[in-house]
Amino acid sequence: MSDNQGFITADSINAELIVYECQQNGWLIYTLPSNICSKDQFFKAVRDNLPLEPPLQNKKSWDALADSLWSGLDSLPDSNILIIWPDTTTIKTKAPEDFDIAMEILVDLPHSLANAKLTLGKTKNLLGAVAILS
Repeated sequence: MSDNQGFITADSINAELIVYECQQNGWLIYTLPSNICSKDQFFKAVRDNLPLEPPLQNKKSWDALADSLWSGLDSLPDSNILIIWPDTTTIKTKAPEDFDIAMEILVDLPHSLANAKLTLGKTKNLLGAVAILS
């Protein structure tokens, strides 16, 4: 698992297997809550569960969220990181535009954090996983 990076979708069983494998290999694991249904709830979930640098002051700017999250993850001493979002069904149904933007941010993170130029040589092996419940 340590040479994986990127963003994947999985059913809930496979997502649990990914979490288990990452736990066994000593990865730092962050989990967003289930049943996020709006932009405001997504911002709160990120503020409450993921490292942000600088801390996010508002819940209006997607760009500020993306920058703060990137810097927060970049500043971690750990190089193998998993972010799991165990259920995207609610926000995808109730706020599809917000879901698309949130996913765009999360999908971009693994690639930009693996870029030695952007991270000044301290790359991260970030795996993001979204569980699609069936």
